[in-house]
Amino acid sequence: MAELMLSPPLRIKPHGSETIRDVTTLKDASEILIDWPHAKRGPFYQAAREQVESALERQVPHRPRKLS
Repeated sequence: MAELMLSPPLRIKPHGSETIRDVTTLKDASEILIDWPHAKRGPFYQAAREQVESALERQVPHRPRKLS
């Protein structure tokens, strides 16, 4: 399955960093949120993380569970 591309791409400069990171896919967004400083993870971080993870889950085809 192809990765969902963000249009337009986002450019993020995490607080306290001099590096600007380009976000072009959901995977990029997830990686940036994983790297986010723990001390800066407030309600906006949590909301972003939930939205990205939810979108990623919808992208992955789910296999039916085998019932025993």
